[in-house]
Amino acid sequence: ESTSHGGMGQSGHGQISITAMSMESFAGMVRGVLVKPVLDQTGIPGRFDLKLKYDDNHPESVLEVLRAMGFVVEKGVVPTEFLVVTKY
Repeated sequence: ESTSHGGMGQSGHGQISITAMSMESFAGMVRGVLVKPVLDQTGIPGRFDLKLKYDDNHPESVLEVLRAMGFVVEKGVVPTEFLVVTKY
């Protein structure tokens, strides 16, 4: 379970459920399912309540569910800044 700026969300066991969360926070929930970076580029402001179910044995199936909900999902490349910590 996670809380973000007043919203709440749960993911696992084949479902994602959010209450009063932003699209950016929702993308974070999807990132947790896919275990790979997910970026919100919807430009949709506000907070939302959403619930979706996917095949827990195939986490990538969440992409099909998102597409069925009307989201455009595509692979992309974006510049990323990293903090590198080394030991001298």
